[in-house]
Amino acid sequence: MNPPSEICCLSSSLAVERDRGGGVAFVPVMALMKASKMQSSHSTGLVAAVIAFLTWGLYPLFFKLLSSVAPIEILAHRVLWSCIILAAGFLLTLGPRASLRAFGNRRNIGIALVSASLISVNWFCFIYAVTNDQILEASLGYFLIPVVNALFGALFLGEALNAAKRLAVAVAFSGIAVVFLISGAVPVIALSIALSFGSYGMVRKLSPLDSPTGLFLETLLLGPAALGYIALFGVPLGAQPSPIAVLLMLAGVMTLIPLLSMVIAARRLEYATLGFLQYLTPVTQFVIAVGLFDEPITLERLIAFGTVMLAVPIFLYGSLTEHRLTVAPTPN
Repeated sequence: MNPPSEICCLSSSLAVERDRGGGVAFVPVMALMKASKMQSSHSTGLVAAVIAFLTWGLYPLFFKLLSSVAPIEILAHRVLWSCIILAAGFLLTLGPRASLRAFGNRRNIGIALVSASLISVNWFCFIYAVTNDQILEASLGYFLIPVVNALFGALFLGEALNAAKRLAVAVAFSGIAVVFLISGAVPVIALSIALSFGSYGMVRKLSPLDSPTGLFLETLLLGPAALGYIALFGVPLGAQPSPIAVLLMLAGVMTLIPLLSMVIAARRLEYATLGFLQYLTPVTQFVIAVGLFDEPITLERLIAFGTVMLAVPIFLYGSLTEHRLTVAPTPN
């Protein structure tokens, strides 16, 4: 395949431009090509991030189709098929021995056992919410995740919170407290999703494994339990209606698409960009819940979403301020 004509022209000469005095300034071709490559890499990362966050946001449409299946059985299939696909990928690319060596030592396996338990709780809560007409609660949980991550970082990892982030945490959880005072009810699903994922992220920080390897080890550890549940209590795939059987097998694919997209995005985008784009997920879920499935917005939900959505721009401001201070050039 021939390269584009623009690259051919650049590779044969130096690019020239007029300087202010009317002379000719020569720009090294390598510098131009490097800038072009960086721009292309950023665009790739941006597309990958949108795919990841939008796929997570559209999850309710997928799991809603499985409402006739028990949430625990959907979870078992999600774990099992994710494990099978990841195992095939690792064996084909690394081979059996290298795949096992990738897991590292017993410490990594111990960390993965804890993180696997946490992510299974998170997945179950989300599946339960979708299949029981509580997508709004799931959306609220995803709005809370960045705030919970910041809070956990401050409480358990000694990470400093700037004033904006402290205010965002206070605003978000004050809304939850007001809901409890008004109705005596706590948004259990939303808090379970946010707290389990926040805990999962904190535990994963202790592991040196990358995301695909970590998830493979987690699903591998959960795999026997998932297979055992399906064999003992689940409905055999052959006895399921054909569309349901296909969807259950696709649960693994649906899990891996956003994960692998996120790996690509994280290597190419700044933290601030990812921090902004992550809200695509709960916003999409909110629109689906209200617009497609007519979930009611009660007074309690209105208060909870109102305070959390007020906290979001405050939190984003805190993150952007923190990022600018981190990347600001130091004087010579």
